[in-house]
Amino acid sequence: MAISILPAAAVGTACGPYIQVKYYEDSPDYFEISNQSGEGWTLSSLKIDLTPSVGKLIFDTIPGGYGSASPFPFQPDTGNVRLTGFSDIADGGHELVLEFADFVPGESFAFIVDVDDQLEQSEFGQAYVSDGEMTNAGITATFQGPTGKFHKSEGRFDSESRAVIGTKGCA
Repeated sequence: MAISILPAAAVGTACGPYIQVKYYEDSPDYFEISNQSGEGWTLSSLKIDLTPSVGKLIFDTIPGGYGSASPFPFQPDTGNVRLTGFSDIADGGHELVLEFADFVPGESFAFIVDVDDQLEQSEFGQAYVSDGEMTNAGITATFQGPTGKFHKSEGRFDSESRAVIGTKGCA
């Protein structure tokens, strides 16, 4: 499998691979992944890594575990996108890997999982993650292009709990 690293987002319509991942602090918390790629680009896998986040974020999946309140285990949404596998999410863990089949442009995938911060002095308390606390959490996406080759791209969440990877705009 050939892997290449692609640049971060630009403005315009996507011709190549392009996704947006958004985190929502809610009850329960959830993530939404949107494939906005150009035609023929499918999302094969996505890794979310909370380790470099400003808020020292963790997944809070079991009662009485490492989180501060209201734990919630990983639960995928039942939409058109087929989830073919996902990594075990340890309570207090930092990483989640999702594997997909047929995650084509124009489709979205959402999932629920509780996220807490580990800061001694956090903006809203450890049970609530502010947009700024999600900053710098990483994502790595693997796309399969129209020719069948695989391409890998990396990105980071911004101060609005949003990560965009890929390129918009046709060359």
